[in-house]
Amino acid sequence: MKHILSLISLSLLLFGCEKYASYYVNSYVEDYVDPEYLVLDTLSYGNYFKLAISAQNARQYCNIVKNKDIYNYYCSIHHDDSYHHKILYPTRMNAYSRYDYSAVNVTSTIDWDSAHPAGMSLNDIVHFISVSPYKYILSGCKTLCSIPTETTSEYCKDAFSSSSSNVEHYFANRPQYPIDKKCSELTADDLVLLGWGVSLYRFAYLVFETPPPKPCTVNVKLTATTGKEFGASIDVE
Repeated sequence: MKHILSLISLSLLLFGCEKYASYYVNSYVEDYVDPEYLVLDTLSYGNYFKLAISAQNARQYCNIVKNKDIYNYYCSIHHDDSYHHKILYPTRMNAYSRYDYSAVNVTSTIDWDSAHPAGMSLNDIVHFISVSPYKYILSGCKTLCSIPTETTSEYCKDAFSSSSSNVEHYFANRPQYPIDKKCSELTADDLVLLGWGVSLYRFAYLVFETPPPKPCTVNVKLTATTGKEFGASIDVE
């Protein structure tokens, strides 16, 4: 009898609590992140000079708390309504930029080389590296990334060459697709739902083909499709 009561109690515990511990979501993106400003950091690993772009003082619009109307709006404009998964607790892992961007521009305060005097765009020698789930979402959340890693650029591989991450991890049968282009080749279609999917604080890398002149200041400007501009600078010693 005690054994039967124990089973009943266990069943009530498991199934009675399910409605509190799990729920269905229709959208892949769990958080839209709205940064107050961006910051740049230098990365010391790999073979090329690299900068990381990070969001700071960010507000988040997610699927289970206040501002859900704003969250639903961003889901609708990104056609994100085909995920249909049951998840346990909010993972807060699928976090992406609330802003989509139309352009990235990189400059230096001093001559970078003879072809790039101070203030001139460095976009033709800077590679923008990030990931986005947008293609996965547009497929109805059915088609995972299957891009062979050997087709990614050496600059992309260098960006992922740290001990904590690698290019195979991000681009093999995952919802995230690579963004791997020179800044001069980027279009607005490339710059949708940027981010690694984890809290978004660091959401893109800039990899330079040639080393910087020192000392100098590197300036980066991201222009959102709304017209809002985000600027960040870093001194390179």
